[in-house]
Amino acid sequence: MNLSLFIAWRYVFSKKKLGVIHIISLISIVGIAIASMALTVVLSVFNGFTDVATDMLKRSNPSLIVEATKGKTINLSDISYTQIAALKGIKKITPVIEESALLSFGEQQAIVKIRTSDSIHNQCFIGEYLAHSLGLQNKYAERGIRLKLTLPKRENSVNALIPDDNFNQESINFAGTFLSRSRLDENYVLIPENTARNLLDYDSNTCTSLFVYPEKASDLPKVQNQIANIVKGKCEVKNLLEQEPIYYRVVKAEKFGVYIILAFIVFIATFNIIGSLALLIMDKRKDIKILCSMGMSRSKVRRIYFYNGLLYSIFGAVSGIFVGTVLCLLQQTFGFIKMGGNGFIIDAFPVKIYAGDLLNVLLLVTLIGIISISIMVRRIKI
Repeated sequence: MNLSLFIAWRYVFSKKKLGVIHIISLISIVGIAIASMALTVVLSVFNGFTDVATDMLKRSNPSLIVEATKGKTINLSDISYTQIAALKGIKKITPVIEESALLSFGEQQAIVKIRTSDSIHNQCFIGEYLAHSLGLQNKYAERGIRLKLTLPKRENSVNALIPDDNFNQESINFAGTFLSRSRLDENYVLIPENTARNLLDYDSNTCTSLFVYPEKASDLPKVQNQIANIVKGKCEVKNLLEQEPIYYRVVKAEKFGVYIILAFIVFIATFNIIGSLALLIMDKRKDIKILCSMGMSRSKVRRIYFYNGLLYSIFGAVSGIFVGTVLCLLQQTFGFIKMGGNGFIIDAFPVKIYAGDLLNVLLLVTLIGIISISIMVRRIKI
């Protein structure tokens, strides 16, 4: 072991009685530990909320979506759909038609988004929040209530004498509501494919997007690249992150902000170590003179106190991360801390521990310790 490190280790684990310097050193370690624990817990809770929000996005968005680079529609023949569907690693691929439409129920009307699904012929399902705003209830499905969907015709010519000739209309049975706890609940209507094609005058080869679901999450990047190579710029292939870029930018910015704020707290806690080192150096003046008289260079003497402070930082960080991880695991398992309301999707604070975050906390505390302790140790006069 390096001599300077060995002496620093002996200072840290000295068997002498607990004096003022040792108490202050212990307090500095506890301070670093608390800051590290807080950083671990906050980042894990933040990850938990991010996972909840991402799960909600997955309820309304596919793992991969293929959309036209120009225009709104995709011709399946032009993009070699059969070749894409035959790719290994794809669990399911579905051509989807999605468009805005006017939904009418009696005197009630709303601009909605129609999306094709595996609905029964001539029946539709409506998002629960949308149905509630229109006054629709599930019991109406048993009464054979019919709704009307209206879209402008695709032709460019407009018939001013007969306005109804400018629109396609379909009467469809109300089959019930759905609740996905996503944006689909607010303004989406799920309709059969043939109904959508009639409304939009689309042939069987036309859709607005492809929803792709890989067999495994690990297959997603490979499948995305393979599809992108097949469509060759005619379409964009987007993963979940790319489908909601604003959301992920906000999430990353918020996490970075939290990280910076807590890093500042760690920096403040490091001053306790600097204070304890200053007292230790004053207490060990005789030891310093003895080491210098025995031929130890000034730089090596300085390293003793640098290693001493660094060991305090590392011990504090490791113990804080350990305690923080245990607390997060307990919350993850038992959900002791509740959200405190009835309107939440989850009842307890969500927690998600990432090994990368734990490593980042350790590196952050160590880096701050190295910088601050180095500045202080260089000022030692020997």
